[in-house]
Amino acid sequence: MNIKTEFSKRGEEPELLRFLNTAFGYDPEKNEFLDLLPKLYREEYDPCQHNLTIRGNGKIVAAAGVYPTSLQVLGEPLSCVGIGNVAVDASVRGKGLMTALMREVMAFVLRSGFDLAVLGGQRQRYETFGFYLGGCEHEFVFKAANLKHAFGDRPCSLCARQLEEGDAAIGEVIALHDAQPYRALRQPKRFPDILRSWKYAPYTLWKGHDFAGYFLRKGNDVRELLLRDPNDFGDAICAMKGDADLTVALHPYERELLLRAAAFSETETLTQWEKFCVLRWMPVLSAALRLHAATTPLDNGIFTVRIGAEPPVTLSVNGGVASVRLAKAGESPELTLDRAQAMAFFFGRESAHRAFLPSPTRWWFPFPLALRMADHV
Repeated sequence: MNIKTEFSKRGEEPELLRFLNTAFGYDPEKNEFLDLLPKLYREEYDPCQHNLTIRGNGKIVAAAGVYPTSLQVLGEPLSCVGIGNVAVDASVRGKGLMTALMREVMAFVLRSGFDLAVLGGQRQRYETFGFYLGGCEHEFVFKAANLKHAFGDRPCSLCARQLEEGDAAIGEVIALHDAQPYRALRQPKRFPDILRSWKYAPYTLWKGHDFAGYFLRKGNDVRELLLRDPNDFGDAICAMKGDADLTVALHPYERELLLRAAAFSETETLTQWEKFCVLRWMPVLSAALRLHAATTPLDNGIFTVRIGAEPPVTLSVNGGVASVRLAKAGESPELTLDRAQAMAFFFGRESAHRAFLPSPTRWWFPFPLALRMADHV
């Protein structure tokens, strides 16, 4: 097969979505992809401009979505690209189309100058293209007995309401999200669709007539719990409780909520499922270290490392101020790591190379690295 990769064109949305639904085993007549990710696949958002495709006999036989996602970390920008809906038609699988498509995707990503890329999917399949496990989430399980023990018969001070289409509270939700130290830059017009990604439903929290926060829920799985006052965490859990156990996911940089969740949850589990490809190490390490230092007390220290054939970089923390810069003359690398080793060292739960570091820098790691579920593609 003569393989030619090109971006799909405006007007080809029905064909693209039909292909994707069929390739992933969904009913193409129900347009499951549109239900899963309206923020990407509504016609007005032009999904074709973000999908590299391969055609065979005049029809799409392979596709991969390439979706820019701008991040802001403590006021500084970080450019990210999400890669999703990687699919090959069942009739042509095993012919190298997925490999050819992903190589073209990564070439485009490199040419575009992104700082990092992220995707889901099978681990070893995407390690070939430079994606490795990174970052983690804390999953807390709350049972009815936990709430009874922690709060007794005290009435809950918050109530939860599902955020409906056109709800005026969306302005409060956007403002609270945009006040976070680490966030994806979400277009206001797409914000309601973003909140409903992956079939989650958005809810707002109220203390009387006052807006107190919001969260996303699918069944008994809760994500993106944001509160104006972290002291409302227990009442927020009370407001969303049901008959079944409740699972709440939090990120490592959400320190105040983590401490409150750990105080009365039944169990806490660390999970690691996202795959990242760091394309520009300096800005990514700088953002991650600064966020870590802003949310977790870090001891003073300095550390120099070389990643692959790149110039060595020096990381330092002094009085809570974190920085990453090119190493100066005379600052020899304490470690030299390849890309896979560097991902595990900086962002993984486990890394044998950390054992070679002296205190206190050994205890800086891992750095936080994650996207909220609603920002995945």
